[in-house]
Amino acid sequence: MPQQLDTRKNILFVICGPSGSGKGTFMDYAVEHFGDQIKHIPTYTTRAPRPKEVPGKDYNYIDQTTFDELISSGGIFEYTRTYGDYMYGSPRSLIQDEHHKHLVVELDYKGMFRVKAVSDHRVISVFIMPPDVQTLLDRINKRYKEDNLDARIAMLKEQVQFAWAYDYVIINDDWDQYKKDIDTIIRAEILRTNGIRKLLADKHTADPTLKNRS
Repeated sequence: MPQQLDTRKNILFVICGPSGSGKGTFMDYAVEHFGDQIKHIPTYTTRAPRPKEVPGKDYNYIDQTTFDELISSGGIFEYTRTYGDYMYGSPRSLIQDEHHKHLVVELDYKGMFRVKAVSDHRVISVFIMPPDVQTLLDRINKRYKEDNLDARIAMLKEQVQFAWAYDYVIINDDWDQYKKDIDTIIRAEILRTNGIRKLLADKHTADPTLKNRS
């Protein structure tokens, strides 16, 4: 039997941006307002939880030995080292549609490119920018004291070089506007997916010139 047309890939929203830009806010908003349709997938990291971070929600916190074992077993399909000390890895569910719903995840730009190349999902990438570097530093210092701010600033400059490759770039300057931007992106992409699903489900009825190959 010939392979059927994909009956509409679920969306994987990949959120990227420097520390303090608002990535967590995006994911929290997605789950709070679209929780019946969107699931947040935490990635793996070898660093310790920061204050107020929740294991299993913000990240899956594991040691280096467990991290290496997950790479060997295929549980982590791509990974990177950030700020020279800690490892971050992506679970296989980002490339295989195991949850059968839309997903949202935080990745760096390397992870975004890797996932986009091989995922079974329709990957929608969103890059979040602070209005300026000083605002970013103020947000980081207000949230927790970092001992590698210079490295984070350098990473910001590196990340911005790839911002052009994302589907959306949001400037997180005003909280109310930021929430509206998040809502607009999610609703637009879900609307597009639902429309495509309906169109393809009814393709032979809607357009009799299409030959039914099923």
